[in-house]
Amino acid sequence: MKSFILVLCIGLLAASGLAEASDAGRRAAAERLLKTVHMKETLSKTMERMTDMQIRGNPQLRPMRDIMLKFERKYMGYDSLKGELVGLYARDFTEKELNDILAFYGTPTGRKAIRLMPQLMTDAARIGLKRVRDHQEELRSMIQERLEQIKAENGGGQSH
Repeated sequence: MKSFILVLCIGLLAASGLAEASDAGRRAAAERLLKTVHMKETLSKTMERMTDMQIRGNPQLRPMRDIMLKFERKYMGYDSLKGELVGLYARDFTEKELNDILAFYGTPTGRKAIRLMPQLMTDAARIGLKRVRDHQEELRSMIQERLEQIKAENGGGQSH
């Protein structure tokens, strides 16, 4: 029985070591992927474009641009997010899958996708923002309707 427990313990330790090695391999592949897709530069460019979009929509923020970017770099910049981003990729992809993705980004089409990603993300955000602006009256109306409904359900706001 003691030898069985010893073998079981050795097996569990070996499996644990393999899992750690596998996790380390996935994390290393995830780091390579983030570097390959120029995530640091992509995040920086995207933050700047998003900030500039906010300023265009709210021009009185222009004098605050440098503060906004400093704040965003501190909390949303690559150096701040790197560990968590690596963890996300390592959690959701196997090492082989990460290497497959890396292989794609090594192709001309993959490099083009990397180059265009910040602009595509900015354009997608701009589309979403325009949709919200184009339909903001509908949202206001829906909110007003709900507020009136809540008021009616609460007895018209009268205290009893």
